[in-house]
Amino acid sequence: MAAWFRPSRPNRPLAAALALTILPLAGWAAVRQLDAAERRRDLAATAPQAARPGYATSDRCEACHPSQYHSWHRGYHRTMTQYATPASVRGDFADRRLEGGGYDVQLSRRGDEFFAEMVDPLWQYQVDIGQRDAPGPGQAAPRVTRRISMVTGSHHMQAYWVPSGEGNGQMSLPFTYLFDDQRWVPRSQVFLHPPEQDRYDEQVWNVSCIRCHTTAGQPLALLPAGGWKIESRLGENGIACEACHGPAEAHVAANQNPLRRYWLHRRGQGDPTIVNPARISPARGSEVCGQCHSLTDVSEDIELGEGKTYVAGAELERSQPLLRPLEPSPALARAIADDPLYLRNYFWADGTIRVSSRDYSGMVESKCQQGGKLWCGSCHSLHDSDPVNLLAPGKASDAACTSCHPAIGAAPEAHTHHAAGSQGSRCYNCHMPYTVYGLLKGIRNHRIDSPQVTEAALRFAGSERPNACNLCHVDRSLGWTAQQLARWYGRPVPAAVASAPAPVPAPAPADDTPAVIHWLMSGDAVLRALAAWHLGWQAAQQPAAVSQAMPYLVVALDDPYAAVRYVAGHAVQNILPGVAFDYLAAPEDRQRAAQGILQRWLARQPMTDAARHATDARIRELLERRDNTPVRAME
Repeated sequence: MAAWFRPSRPNRPLAAALALTILPLAGWAAVRQLDAAERRRDLAATAPQAARPGYATSDRCEACHPSQYHSWHRGYHRTMTQYATPASVRGDFADRRLEGGGYDVQLSRRGDEFFAEMVDPLWQYQVDIGQRDAPGPGQAAPRVTRRISMVTGSHHMQAYWVPSGEGNGQMSLPFTYLFDDQRWVPRSQVFLHPPEQDRYDEQVWNVSCIRCHTTAGQPLALLPAGGWKIESRLGENGIACEACHGPAEAHVAANQNPLRRYWLHRRGQGDPTIVNPARISPARGSEVCGQCHSLTDVSEDIELGEGKTYVAGAELERSQPLLRPLEPSPALARAIADDPLYLRNYFWADGTIRVSSRDYSGMVESKCQQGGKLWCGSCHSLHDSDPVNLLAPGKASDAACTSCHPAIGAAPEAHTHHAAGSQGSRCYNCHMPYTVYGLLKGIRNHRIDSPQVTEAALRFAGSERPNACNLCHVDRSLGWTAQQLARWYGRPVPAAVASAPAPVPAPAPADDTPAVIHWLMSGDAVLRALAAWHLGWQAAQQPAAVSQAMPYLVVALDDPYAAVRYVAGHAVQNILPGVAFDYLAAPEDRQRAAQGILQRWLARQPMTDAARHATDARIRELLERRDNTPVRAME
């Protein structure tokens, strides 16, 4: 036998050294496994779990539908709500102390767990709703340390939840983490709501988010006579397969037989044990999205009890009637009676939705959708798209529109009166402008219609919806737009503009102030935020036209609404890269920063004394006309 085949003697010192190395590692691994098991038990006891009969959960879809599963898995619907793990938590928990909005929170991380030391959120919530008395003089609010249990959001910002200590109720952490800014901010300073409501009330996730941020969530939060307890259940956390395809337990069971699967595949007509939104009528298919992306009447049982009864493929309005100012209903009347500002909070004066996440509420008012052909899947695809906007292949261009309007597609310049390939020749910029506010930015409106200038718009009355032309041409007045629409499309010229019958254009009215400046200074809070956002958007498209708005944007940096200040600050930074502005700084610090920004702009764009005095006078005049109606944009 060759020498290199001989068995060698055991190397006892080496074996001992290996044992000394491996045993601690094995012990450490065992401890981590036990810790993980304990965390899972704690989570199961304190946070809602997937426990609904009939729901299979997405993990059981992967084996037969791997492509669809993985396309969903990389998107933002799945991560709408997640349990808190190192993979899901994006905020900075490295021993951070957060103060603001009347709150004081200490954040920390221990291994794979995240903690917040804060005023007991359940105690505070009960004080806020009058279930217990506020602390008296010299008494401190009770503080607790709670593990972060769940997170909401993974695209622009992230909210965090802690167990309430009662059932599996989840209470909000009073701070939100903004991804682009890489900073914590009070939740009251993320949403657009009246500045006098600077303190953000505690939220109960089980009744405010579960309906649309999970699959088949059941609040089960009706308060018993003797106490306060929540025992919510889920089909699955996040927006998963069964939110769009319906409960799948029966589907999974039926397809255990491979012969059945083969037969269905050969037949090519779908499977009756599951819902495919693309195989049902356009109206029913759109309602699959509309169950969350709309404004509907919600019964007490949906909000607090068994949750939604709607499942994919059903008729949405049987259980959740749409709230539409253009079609008044008893449900809408009740909403207005409960909140006289309800319409102002959600809709433009013409009945168009203006707050984010209600795209279906916009689309149902469109002639395109009312014709019976257009549905959400006409432009969007959950499984064959980029996760950001979920546009189906080819739909990021004008093809989404020209497939139904081929004559326009064949000669776009004749219709748009803009150069082919320019922003003005993009169908969606004219017919789906960014007139929806949410997530601290402008969002496209899904009420597909054409721009117009009305008499009410010329008076800048109320919450008139801004038109697409002036949102692009930020240096032009409404009078200019009315004339162009008359010349190109035969639109009636409002009496305030024309002295001759339409469509013959008349000289521009005396007030040639750009419409965006009117909206930025005199509009209500939603209109001011959108005007500021468009100035930032157009900074890349038309920098020369936008620059002239800087004196007005500087004024917006001190807007009473924090969200408006945030959007205006980012617009300023798009125009003057490198400038610093903190929308949450003390008023005197904000004003000092704004003056510094203005001086820097004036160094590049000198103004005569007369021009500066005229601009200052115009600003004062516009501010005196500001619409100060309180607005709470309920995203």
